[in-house]
Amino acid sequence: MSQMPERSRYRKFVFASADRRAELSGDYINVVSLRLGRAYRLSPAEFELARLFDGTRDAAAVRVAAGQLGQPIGDAELQHFATELAQADLLIPGTEEPLPVIPQTDAEAALIGTPGAGR
Repeated sequence: MSQMPERSRYRKFVFASADRRAELSGDYINVVSLRLGRAYRLSPAEFELARLFDGTRDAAAVRVAAGQLGQPIGDAELQHFATELAQADLLIPGTEEPLPVIPQTDAEAALIGTPGAGR
């Protein structure tokens, strides 16, 4: 696999490869994680949101940029999305912004406000 990128100040979306694919249910982006080589599907909108984690923006700046792209997102939603990216090994921590804490149980997920937790 490729070498991990240099650490930046804020969280950074990293991947080995990404390509657009289509199926009857719609287009998606097939993203392969840099470290583990696992493939994940992101919608085109999710991919654009993930790209905002470029290492130069903190979470507040990511929310502002997402709104400018027509994808307004709240704090909890952004945290949940960052957690999903981290679980998929597609997000690396910054020197000033660590990765989100990944819940280990439904109770922990509900405590930190993960959408859909405890169902």
